[in-house]
Amino acid sequence: MTNEYIVVEGETYNDALTKGLKSLNLTDDQVKVEVLDEKKGFLFKKGLFKLKITPISISYDTDIQSDKNINDTKESGFYLDYCPDGVYLTITDTPSKVSIGNVLDFLTKKHVKDYDYEKIARCLENKNGDPEKIAPFQDEFLIDSSLQIDVSKNKLEVTILLTEPSGGKILSATEIVDNLNKNNIKFGIINKKIEEVVNRQVFNQSILIAQGKAAISGEDGQIIYPFNDETESRNTIIDEDGRIDYKNLDRIRNVKAGTLLIEIIPPTEGINGVDVYGNEIVAKNGKEVLIKKGKNVVESEDSLKIYAAKDGEVHFVDGTIYVDEVININGDIDNETGNIQFNGKVNIKGNVKSGFKVEAEGDIEIGGVVEGATLVSKGNIIIHRGVQGNNQAYLQCSGNLNAKYLENASVKCGGNVESDAILHSDVTTKGKIIVSGKKGLIVGGDIKAGKEVRANVVGSNMGTITKIEVGIDPEEKKYYEQLKVEMLDIEKNIDNSKKAIELLNKISKKQQLTNEKQELLVKSLKTYKVLNAKYDDITKELQELSARFKEPNNGKIHVITIIYTGVKVTIGSSSRQIYDELSNCTLYVKDGDVSIGPYEK
Repeated sequence: MTNEYIVVEGETYNDALTKGLKSLNLTDDQVKVEVLDEKKGFLFKKGLFKLKITPISISYDTDIQSDKNINDTKESGFYLDYCPDGVYLTITDTPSKVSIGNVLDFLTKKHVKDYDYEKIARCLENKNGDPEKIAPFQDEFLIDSSLQIDVSKNKLEVTILLTEPSGGKILSATEIVDNLNKNNIKFGIINKKIEEVVNRQVFNQSILIAQGKAAISGEDGQIIYPFNDETESRNTIIDEDGRIDYKNLDRIRNVKAGTLLIEIIPPTEGINGVDVYGNEIVAKNGKEVLIKKGKNVVESEDSLKIYAAKDGEVHFVDGTIYVDEVININGDIDNETGNIQFNGKVNIKGNVKSGFKVEAEGDIEIGGVVEGATLVSKGNIIIHRGVQGNNQAYLQCSGNLNAKYLENASVKCGGNVESDAILHSDVTTKGKIIVSGKKGLIVGGDIKAGKEVRANVVGSNMGTITKIEVGIDPEEKKYYEQLKVEMLDIEKNIDNSKKAIELLNKISKKQQLTNEKQELLVKSLKTYKVLNAKYDDITKELQELSARFKEPNNGKIHVITIIYTGVKVTIGSSSRQIYDELSNCTLYVKDGDVSIGPYEK
């Protein structure tokens, strides 16, 4: 019968071998192993080993007769009988399947003398299978069994082929082992297999009877890398309608200081093997991974882990790991780049197209034009050309904002705003607004500055409505307005609660309240109490803010060339509508009113 085998897979050679041995319930010296496929792991990719595992077993010929007459010599399809009156030939197979050449070759091999060719031919023609005397009496020439030894090229396997004797003796198991030893075969001999070959008289079959121990190469070092390789594409984001979201392309790999960037798994040592001659087979050790450390990274004491030293974008290029604190975009922010969200500073050489968003923990610097886009920075925003917002642009920064011009945009700034022109925009900043340069123009919109505003020209000769407000923290002013809205809502709820309480008290004087109405009365009383307490708190807070707004104010508006009519000026809590054109002046608060004085540099 044919030896059965199984094919198994594993991440490593040992994984696959262990799985196969467990499945067969055998040990490694009871199987023959052949590697069908080998793919070692790399980076975060797992390895793959595919093995063919065959149990070491013998196919036996059950037709062999252990009590065969030593005076009978049997060959495939015919046999000889050595009788007292001569040598007889008997054809056991269909005569047409036995050639006269095969018979003559066998007779020569057996040294049969004086055979009769014509009788041999007649015997082959005879279809009844009767014995035919073909030679006179003679002693049989006995042929002993012989041993053929074959060693594989890798010296890990030895097979033997035992020829069938013809009247002679069979080699013993001891004789076979002695032959192996004479050929220096010492390791991995399977004595039980040799005994089975002899006892079962397994002839003319190649049988595996010795197996060395193959060397097992060490596994190469690996890298566990939680980010995609530079050459790999990012994930494509599909929206709910099944369309590709070209704005959120996930192209930047942000990391914080202390983030684990790479973990290195050291290589393992190989396991030496032994060939059938008893010689050691030296195994290869696994290769180390070589990682170059670039800027802004640090490694652990054992050098097996690499961390980000600073916030930024992680890069892994040509075996070098590093973190960039600045990301440089050489073109525009559009469908090609998608939205940008970065832990550090963002430099953009081109434009920022409408509908896109740039967020940065550091500064944002733009060489081109910002269209109807959103910029959010915890640092400064610098725009070398300007903003054409189309009433869609929104710019927010914790630091300063510097732009060539701002047009139809909304700005919220924690520091100062500087520009050559601000046109029809809403600008709010805690610091100063300085509009200088050739134009130095503020036209239209709502301009709020916590400290002061400087410009060459405010408004236009067309009487464009322009609001300028200084001297109050815009965030406090906004909070003040929110509190007033909230107070109106509380007043309405207090009034509703009061009416409910009065109605329920009136009913209770006429009849006993039901359980449901009693619960409603208790709930209304609690609500009324809570709302009144909240009302008192908001009233107090509004009074404090209002008093602060009325304090002497240092906020000023400085205009070099002209303030046109249509401009409304608010400094602190004092306001003034400009009805006559003013030039080269500074507006400030004096005795609770907005006054006009000479221009202050």
